[in-house]
Amino acid sequence: MSRTLEQRYRRALRWYPASWRKANGDAIVGTLLDGADGRGAPRAGEVANLALNGLLARFGWVEKVLPAGVRDRASSLALGFGFGVTVVMLVVQEWAPWASPAAYVPQPASIGPFHGWGGVLYSVWAVALIAAVAGLRAVTRWMLVATIPFCIYLAFVLQSSWWLRPSSLGLVILLLLALVVSAGDPVATRRRYIPLLGAMLLGMAWVLVPFVRSVGLSELIPPWQIWTMSFGAGTQSGNLGLVILVLGVVAALARRWQWVGAVFVLGLAWIAIAILYLPTDGVIIAAAAVVVGLTLITLLRASGYRLALVRRE
Repeated sequence: MSRTLEQRYRRALRWYPASWRKANGDAIVGTLLDGADGRGAPRAGEVANLALNGLLARFGWVEKVLPAGVRDRASSLALGFGFGVTVVMLVVQEWAPWASPAAYVPQPASIGPFHGWGGVLYSVWAVALIAAVAGLRAVTRWMLVATIPFCIYLAFVLQSSWWLRPSSLGLVILLLLALVVSAGDPVATRRRYIPLLGAMLLGMAWVLVPFVRSVGLSELIPPWQIWTMSFGAGTQSGNLGLVILVLGVVAALARRWQWVGAVFVLGLAWIAIAILYLPTDGVIIAAAAVVVGLTLITLLRASGYRLALVRRE
């Protein structure tokens, strides 16, 4: 049985490059076998972790540009912000037990207790955050990885039918946030609970403020309009870029370079949204250039690089 288990672990290690397996494979397999406790097969979580880390190892340049500390912090921020946004959309739109179906245009189809497929997508984010806080961070990453093809599928459904929920803008935002979360280890330490909570509150406020300001909680507006009000063209979207910039500057003044890099990784996601959905005027281009420049500088700084002027004799 031990021999069979060893073979299964070695098959799981094929996600890693051959050079890595040659240098580290025997040690990793030995450690895994020591903790097997007589089991005849690897745990699903072990296989998932080996697959994810193996894929990351195949992209060695990612570690140089995005150190693990930056990715983990960005993952925590993206998880908190994504949860904050989706839990509001789940409660006030896709579930909304106090609302009648007539409040929606067009008439939605019910998916269990929800008014549409958006409720399923948002629920996955809610469960993913609970799993991360419970210490099941690999489960969190793989749950959100699974939402990526689901978002793409829903986008094609949106284009080919009258179905308008969630909007394409909302799907793009959640897809980008899921990519950021899955690239790191969210909430790896208890110290990151405070930034996670802050990102969560920011996400909730970002959706609730324009929603309450426009219609109040007594009425419902189509979910795609909430996404547009919160992240589409308008001052609210520009303010989000400003918030990211201010947070990055504050972290830089505190010399927390890994947090600076994490904040500006989210800034890159905002730029992608801006390019797709916001007017390409001078302000957006200038803001994008500033965020990209600061991102490169801070990521290099977080990776241990420094710019030095050397006088040539």
